[in-house]
Amino acid sequence: MKNWNKKIQYAKVHICGQETEIFGIPDRLYQLASNSKAFTALGILLLVQQKRLKLDLPTDAYSDKLCFSDKHGLQQTVTIRQLLNHYGGLDKNTIRFQHEGEMDITDAAQAITKMPLKSAPGTKFCYATGGYIVLGRIIEIISGQSYGEFIRKNIFAPLDLDATDVEQVPLRGLKDGLFGVRYANWKGCGAFAPAGYLISSPKNCARWLELLLGNIEIENEYKILLQRSLDLRDYVQTKENGVFYGFGWYYDKRQDVYFHDGRNPYFSSCIAFSSAGKGAAALCNIHLSRSVEEVFEFMGLEKEKRLPHNFKAMIVRIGIALLFISCALVLHVVGVGVKAIVFSVFATTITQIAIYLISGELSIRQQYLWLPEWLFVLLWVFPAGIVILIMGVLNLFSIRGGL
Repeated sequence: MKNWNKKIQYAKVHICGQETEIFGIPDRLYQLASNSKAFTALGILLLVQQKRLKLDLPTDAYSDKLCFSDKHGLQQTVTIRQLLNHYGGLDKNTIRFQHEGEMDITDAAQAITKMPLKSAPGTKFCYATGGYIVLGRIIEIISGQSYGEFIRKNIFAPLDLDATDVEQVPLRGLKDGLFGVRYANWKGCGAFAPAGYLISSPKNCARWLELLLGNIEIENEYKILLQRSLDLRDYVQTKENGVFYGFGWYYDKRQDVYFHDGRNPYFSSCIAFSSAGKGAAALCNIHLSRSVEEVFEFMGLEKEKRLPHNFKAMIVRIGIALLFISCALVLHVVGVGVKAIVFSVFATTITQIAIYLISGELSIRQQYLWLPEWLFVLLWVFPAGIVILIMGVLNLFSIRGGL
């Protein structure tokens, strides 16, 4: 895979000690996660091109049920363009309720608009997945079709992306646990399809890259549509210097590359391409936080390294272990003796195993249910606190017994 050409290429890599097909079986289906957003943006731009929608009109121009308000309850104007570019002032935690029973796009969009805005619309970039669910609902209102029907007929069919669709049957992903990689059941979230639950195959993603690079002849209407989605004049500055966002894509100005990654509980993806004619896509049936780095490295680009979740978890576990050991030494000094140290080691071992078993689930909950930071930390430290409390009580009784 070191030499680039315009043919579909496949490779196998090792993840968690097992051979996993990334560019593997051409027709296997994967969740696209946040790479779904580019298709929703195309749907919006198509309606603009057909003069059925205007980017700078507010959301409530299309439905009085899609009104946003600030934390004081005052109504705020959020435009379609601002939602596309994550400048609408929405909180990044706008889909924390995605596991709360069955809901459709209408319910999800209304729930999101009822959440108070975090900042004034148009003032700063904040990546908010929920904005694209509202965009999906607007597509339904204007077209008179469901989001799935519209996107199949007007985007996937004309572009001949025959395996790309709204998730109908839940796909099985993988999770990493104490006893290795195993399948995890996940029923998906149809209401969140516009933002993260479209599915596709490696073969279709290869065609998608060819389309984005302009290597395939298509109808002029859709050629203009794709070009519009990559027009940097409509992109906005993100929090990262030299990186812009627009219509479902990040753009790294320094390296001249468009890219987007996505992570669902048991799937992840990354798609990247440059004006130099290079492109790569990684589809994984496991939550892989390094998908961007892997694709950038494959393309010969640079990407800032980020600590993976498991490394952070390891640091936390080491910290808890050191806390236990410190407490054991203190108790030994005050006279509890060897029993305290033995108890501490035993409690530490049990706690570390428990944390290891649930660490993957905790990282998923942190990202997809958006627990407050203080609560997330408490979930890690709580087992240590319980054991320290028990040790303190034992110490108290030991001192009393000595008297």
